[in-house]
Amino acid sequence: MSYIITNKMVRKSGLCLANRIRELGGPELGVSIKPIPDNQVSIRWGTSQMIYGKETGFNSPQVIRMVANKYLLSTELLRNGFPHVVINSGTPEQFPVVVRKELSKSGGKGIVICRDEAEFIPLREYMWSYWVNFRYELGVHILGGEIVKIFKKLWIGTEPEPEFPIKNSDRDYSFSICKLESFKRLPEIVRNLISIVPIQFGRIDIGWDEEEGQYKVIEINSAPGLSENDSTLNLYAEFLMKRI
Repeated sequence: MSYIITNKMVRKSGLCLANRIRELGGPELGVSIKPIPDNQVSIRWGTSQMIYGKETGFNSPQVIRMVANKYLLSTELLRNGFPHVVINSGTPEQFPVVVRKELSKSGGKGIVICRDEAEFIPLREYMWSYWVNFRYELGVHILGGEIVKIFKKLWIGTEPEPEFPIKNSDRDYSFSICKLESFKRLPEIVRNLISIVPIQFGRIDIGWDEEEGQYKVIEINSAPGLSENDSTLNLYAEFLMKRI
């Protein structure tokens, strides 16, 4: 049997992917969070752990390790002059800032908004980024280095939208599908990004900074949640089963 190798945090979407590949007529795949021997790994889903035998070739453990750690990703993008939300250390020159108590968590885990120095001082040991007031945020799914779907993050809560929102489904945001033609600059931006971070499938979270007139990368997810959108799950399954 071949396997999807993954980790605890994204095992659910790995299972969804394995089931859909089987339903579409592909091979039966096991899903493991433990190292797999010999040549049995077919898909690496959000984990950079060592395996025995052949590598999958996509996504590579080096790329997964980089995008999983926001500081490593920021360092590489900064080195290449690519616009993104920069991860900093030390003392901010202005507020608010977004403190990152966890650099490798997704879903907004470990994030604390500090509106002033008094709120920041107890958290000064952690890394942080300046708050960027994006006009909108997008989730851009890529397969084979090409955009296949774009979702805009929309507030659906019953209360007024937070002043400093962290936009994910756990915090009352939905993902509304958009037409690629509405974002004509994105394909070139994604190609340039992939030339720096050669990820072959996953979701790029990116925001439009109206003040600076440019898109900025927020984070890259090498194993996005797939259980909430059936057509996106199908796209990933069809893409990956051809390469197993």
